[in-house]
Amino acid sequence: MELRKTSRYPLEFRVTFRWTNEDKDYFGTGSTRDISAAGMFISARIARPMTQRLSCEVTAPRSRSAGSLQIKASGQVVRVEGIESIARRGVCGIWRHAAVF
Repeated sequence: MELRKTSRYPLEFRVTFRWTNEDKDYFGTGSTRDISAAGMFISARIARPMTQRLSCEVTAPRSRSAGSLQIKASGQVVRVEGIESIARRGVCGIWRHAAVF
């Protein structure tokens, strides 16, 4: 049963993210697997703890003359996949705040 309120689109964009845990800052990079106005799934080699709040910057390409589109968002990690594997790990996040620049 689909619980999402918005449709996800299978788009792969570069993403950088950061989070703070016990007063220490962590950073990572990856790519989106799918994205919507309310959330995204990030594939990355670094695992983030469940329920951790992330700040993300997504880079979406525009036409050749217009450069790229930057999407800044923050949200809470609601699901992590692939923890048992050293291959790419994934995280599903819900956006609470997002801005497009």
